[in-house]
Amino acid sequence: MGDRKNSEVKVHAQISSELDTDPTAAGTTLLKDCTDDQLLAEIARRKIDIHHNVTDQLVKKSYHFEKSLGHGASGEVWLVSKINTGEKFACKIIIKDGNMNDAESMGTEIEIMKRVRHKHVVTLYELYESASCMWLILELVDGGDINYFISSHRAYTESVCAHHFRQILQGLHYLHQQGVVHRDIKLDNILIKGDHEYGDVKIADFGLSALVQMSTRGYDRDQS
Repeated sequence: MGDRKNSEVKVHAQISSELDTDPTAAGTTLLKDCTDDQLLAEIARRKIDIHHNVTDQLVKKSYHFEKSLGHGASGEVWLVSKINTGEKFACKIIIKDGNMNDAESMGTEIEIMKRVRHKHVVTLYELYESASCMWLILELVDGGDINYFISSHRAYTESVCAHHFRQILQGLHYLHQQGVVHRDIKLDNILIKGDHEYGDVKIADFGLSALVQMSTRGYDRDQS
């Protein structure tokens, strides 16, 4: 990059100095005087992910990030509040890394979250996406996971256990009817929302889930 004059940034017109037909002219060209092609070349030279930066700022203009709630199978979860209403949500941030968070597995998770709507499954409200990251705005489940619920009560009675277990089965039966196999049912992914004594189950984290085509290979929508 060229030197600065009058606090204005100079820019190479091409991706690298080796490709500049006139490096001297490129080094003295101000950003405001560049063509669109020159600006795009400079952005590529600096390896700036504009889409990510713009989307990240859009999310932060819409939601206030309050604190981290922990990590799921595919990303970190934050407590956020909608700036114009104060309503609280959970925001799951998924970094696309080409490994577990590849396009296929993330596409499956998002497809599942878009299609499921059930009182015992966490709801997806909004989705923001760039080439390198995804922000999922999810229903906030404020009671923690079922392991925390059990540890915070002096006794986990049979009636409360039956209440939770019935709801888990109801949620799983619904998912199976939609052709969704969760594949990661554990205490961490069974969340509790509502009153202190009982609460309601919310099945969460579809990062390892899969979709199967119903009415094929013996899968029957009504036989969970």
